[in-house]
Amino acid sequence: MKVELDLLRGDPGMPARYTVQLELAPAKAARTFDWQRKVGFQFTRRELPLLGAMLLGYAGDALVLTNHGPEHDKRLELQMQGPSLYVKLRQGARALALPVGPADTFAWSAITLNALKKNDEALDCGLLLEMLKRTGAMSIAAASQHQQLSK
Repeated sequence: MKVELDLLRGDPGMPARYTVQLELAPAKAARTFDWQRKVGFQFTRRELPLLGAMLLGYAGDALVLTNHGPEHDKRLELQMQGPSLYVKLRQGARALALPVGPADTFAWSAITLNALKKNDEALDCGLLLEMLKRTGAMSIAAASQHQQLSK
């Protein structure tokens, strides 16, 4: 898995916005990966704060993002499982998955916070964290309401 700071694909002529690009590649052998068959996932402007809130533990233990890609067939699932963050990326029938440990989750969080900060440089870090806490609380409330309505 590769996680990088990236520029958000958007309308030409609009100011650049930063985001996070995630790429997963299938394993060919131990510590050897087929990057020619990688699957990429770019977080949207609206998803990036949800990712930040989830990675920092403010938005519950799971995040599911769907309808990505030209065919709208990409789905990303993040789920806390004990000491690891389990990452599953689907594109159509293909699925790639792996556990991400604490050190790599920390690095992913830093990249995400960096993207959010670059998009709103006037915000100080304390205010950004408070905003992520609120975003996480709202996300949890929305998920709870959705569960109640589906019963």
